Amino acid sequence: MKKVLVLTGVPDSGCVKLVPKGTKLTMVFEGAEDFASYMAGEEEFQFNKKILTPSGKQELPNPMAFDLVVNVICDPDFSGKSLLKALQIEKAAKDVPFINRPSEVLNTARDKISNLLKGIKGLVVPKIWRLKPRKLKDIYEFIEKEGVKFPFLFRPAGSHTGQGLIKIDTKEDIEKLEMFPFDGSDYFIIEFYDFRSEDGLYRKSRVYFIDKQAFPRHYIVSKNWKIHARNRAEFMQDEKYQKEELDFVNNFDIENYKPLKEIPEKINLDYFAVDFGIDKDGNIVVFEVNSCGKLLGSDKKSNSQPHVRKILDSIKEMFLKKAK
Repeated sequence: MKKVLVLTGVPDSGCVKLVPKGTKLTMVFEGAEDFASYMAGEEEFQFNKKILTPSGKQELPNPMAFDLVVNVICDPDFSGKSLLKALQIEKAAKDVPFINRPSEVLNTARDKISNLLKGIKGLVVPKIWRLKPRKLKDIYEFIEKEGVKFPFLFRPAGSHTGQGLIKIDTKEDIEKLEMFPFDGSDYFIIEFYDFRSEDGLYRKSRVYFIDKQAFPRHYIVSKNWKIHARNRAEFMQDEKYQKEELDFVNNFDIENYKPLKEIPEKINLDYFAVDFGIDKDGNIVVFEVNSCGKLLGSDKKSNSQPHVRKILDSIKEMFLKKAK
């Protein structure tokens, strides 16, 4: 049996969500995606979880006592302080195998990804700017100085699933940003790229890379540019769009998405997801690249489907391979 150390972390805010699970409350660590938990119950592994805190002294585990270390802290903007503690464990691990090294996860902030993926032919990566506004005037001055064009997207650093994501179409719309607390926190301005298909609808796909191998996860059609699992209710009950998704997950071939093949060479993670769309010219438009993507979420029906089972089997295979 392989002894596995799993590193998760409390967000920089120090806040942890409590959600009901049966008769108990379970802690949910935002800024972490515990893909190691998908292997729970597998007899080949003995898991030991360590919760890293963003502040205060903390006794750190000795990684040399384990066959494998798995870091599931995924967002340097949301849980950066815990990630730095995980980095200390990585440095002490020496030759112990490590999945999703903290030193590499630190390179996956949104604005860093947009720079890392520049220059890949056929891949569109919208430009991202990071700023720390103290007042609304700072945003007006920033977009003028940087030459940011309308429309653009605005969101808090570290946010996911569309939380706090807003589209600014005109200069007058900037007043909408008064909703955010400009308290010294980081925000992103993101170039808006229209990826509508010929029929006027938006399509977003997710692919996982596990040990550099690509696996399809899902495909959603929406009339809205901001697509998440909740958008399934719009069109995905329609047989036409269900067939589109089935074709994507059942017949996926990375050779048909060649620009994606270069991403694992730029993003040195063992496990991560890529969310993307395809524009009218056939370019792949990247929205997100990180290890925060939920594999098993509220979409329970799809969790038992063959393409998801392949992903789970590949995670297990990777764990066993690395642990050797």
